Amino acid sequence: DWETGRTETLPVNVVTGIACSLNKNALIALDIDSSLQNLLCGIRIGGEWKIKNRIFLRGGFFQKFQEGESLNFSAGVGFKANFNPTTTLSFDYAFTSSSQLSASHYLSFSFNF
Repeated sequence: DWETGRTETLPVNVVTGIACSLNKNALIALDIDSSLQNLLCGIRIGGEWKIKNRIFLRGGFFQKFQEGESLNFSAGVGFKANFNPTTTLSFDYAFTSSSQLSASHYLSFSFNF
């Protein structure tokens, strides 16, 4: 409690999901976002196609259940280089549409050893 008598609480969000391999190269996933205030805040569905375990093509949709939100989509590509059985270098790019922020671009590099 603040000196003014106002009480604030931290929001509690829970994301649950499931993924299923359709075959050795294809994956689909579903995530559901919920909170204590809203049983269903949003839903995501997407997929990934793996090419020779080095190139990854990704796409999906996201819907937030809030006023003014529309269906958003995302697409991406990833590249992975294996230097030896325990060392990899990865690059990922993603594009996401949004009714609030227009378009967003994401880049990541990772080095695992």
